[in-house]
Amino acid sequence: MASIADLMQRLSSSEKGLSGSEVNIYTTPSEDLNEVLKKFTIRNLHRIPVVKDEDHSVFLGMLDRREVIQYYNQRIQEIKSNETGRDIKPDEPFIK
Repeated sequence: MASIADLMQRLSSSEKGLSGSEVNIYTTPSEDLNEVLKKFTIRNLHRIPVVKDEDHSVFLGMLDRREVIQYYNQRIQEIKSNETGRDIKPDEPFIK
């Protein structure tokens, strides 16, 4: 079992991708959800550590791939519901 110290050491070491550029194996609270989903998919990760925006050595928690996908799908459904569930006036056509 890995300790927090092990995780922090892993975060501080740079890992090289196929192109030779550094690959970030963590995320921050301000990172775009699409970028986080790409990291899960490209790296085939199940969990990603979350670190502070200003200081990547400060561990905040972990993101679980299934929970992120579930949240993403939930938000998509909410957006779709808001688009189709709008109030329609009697003289207004339903088609946009």
